[in-house]
Amino acid sequence: MPYRPVTKEEALRSYGAAALAHERLTADGTVEPGWSGSTDVQSSFASWYGSATRLGATAEELGNAVEIARGERKADLIERENEVRVQDAARADLLTDVAAAIAYDPDIAPW
Repeated sequence: MPYRPVTKEEALRSYGAAALAHERLTADGTVEPGWSGSTDVQSSFASWYGSATRLGATAEELGNAVEIARGERKADLIERENEVRVQDAARADLLTDVAAAIAYDPDIAPW
């Protein structure tokens, strides 16, 4: 595959994700899923910062990239929480059905 230069938008998007991972790493030492370790987070953060600034990204654009990444992360977490809620509701319905089947008494059935 031929080399394709990174666009400013791609660099900003990657910088935003790396910056969030770096924030978490420096805040509590946690390495987020998808990163191989603290060195990976730190080098990606530095690399994407350098790429974005070489492509002319301003401090405002860098800050906006972090906020966009933060919003995307929040939306992803909400989506995952909703999926868990749907699964929990389905399990609750299934348990209700099982409980009703166990409590079934053929002598009092309406048919």
